[in-house]
Amino acid sequence: MPDPAATARAAFIAAFHREPTAGALAPARVNLLGDHTDYNAGLAIPIAIDRTCACWVATADDPIIRAFAIDKDGTATCPTGRSNALELRNQLAPWARLACGAAAITLDYLKQSRGVHLAFSSDIPPGSGLSSSAAICISIATAIESACNTTIDPLTLARLCQRTEHEFAHTPCGLLDQLAILHAREHCALRINFADLTLEHVPIPPAARFCLIDTNTTHDNASGEYAARRRACESLARELNLPSVSAIDPDRINHECAHNDDHRWRLARHVVTENARVDAFAEALAAADLPRAGEIMNESHASLANDYNVSLPAIDTLAERVRNTPGVLGCRLTGAGLGGSLVALTDAPDTIHTLAQLAPAKRITPGTGRQTLS
Repeated sequence: MPDPAATARAAFIAAFHREPTAGALAPARVNLLGDHTDYNAGLAIPIAIDRTCACWVATADDPIIRAFAIDKDGTATCPTGRSNALELRNQLAPWARLACGAAAITLDYLKQSRGVHLAFSSDIPPGSGLSSSAAICISIATAIESACNTTIDPLTLARLCQRTEHEFAHTPCGLLDQLAILHAREHCALRINFADLTLEHVPIPPAARFCLIDTNTTHDNASGEYAARRRACESLARELNLPSVSAIDPDRINHECAHNDDHRWRLARHVVTENARVDAFAEALAAADLPRAGEIMNESHASLANDYNVSLPAIDTLAERVRNTPGVLGCRLTGAGLGGSLVALTDAPDTIHTLAQLAPAKRITPGTGRQTLS
């Protein structure tokens, strides 16, 4: 498979007839547990993996952003300034909205009037639930930060990239993807508390092997389903005068789910039980109790499918076949759902070969977060 960093650098030189001055690499993320909890002030525990988006940039002499997406074989141009770029949003391809939006918002934050030339390449499959959009935004923002010889606080940079997705992709995402990509550490999972944005690296036992499985379905966070669930959770929290559904008492949720047809209570039940599962999963990893960790992953998938309603029949069928594979300890949908990928846990070295007979599968190793390139 071509190296995104080398591919992007060569494409930059070919497109702009000059050398780039800075570059950055942003990995994909796999969420081991805790989906749809970030925008509900809950908990999640993702890892970074070896799929990446690489971006090279150089500042320009004029106030124009020129972007080249190697994987799309496409170019885009827009003026600097967030408001100027937003005016052209509907004229841009989806990838260009993210690229130009990330560049414009980052340049605005840095109070830079000059534009940039940028080229990026990614081997993260779009729609796979692996944060391909966030990786584009963070690689671009980090490369621009480096080209401008400055440093942006990681949380600020995460919020800038989140704003890009909100305004330019119309995806009302939380901060899960951005924080995972920025703070991931090799051989560790990252426990994130979205109520106070505290982070904890949780070492993964050497015997644990995670496998990523392609379900042959794609998802789109901008389709409206994602936003509808977020609005439903927020409206329930407002009615209860609580900061988020994560703050609802579990006994109240169980009572309402038993006696109330309002689907928002089932959404809340997923969030509250998922938060508890994240802590239990972190404890299982710390104790090297992989069978328990696998059980928790299975419970999480059932909650996503039955309470949050973000799985699909084909995904549930494949997940069940994966769970029945000898050596597999647990399997769940990862990402926002309604398509995407499965992640499975095993402690058997050869299980990946068996899984590959069911669907495209590869072993994934927890890796490091975003990096600058030189």
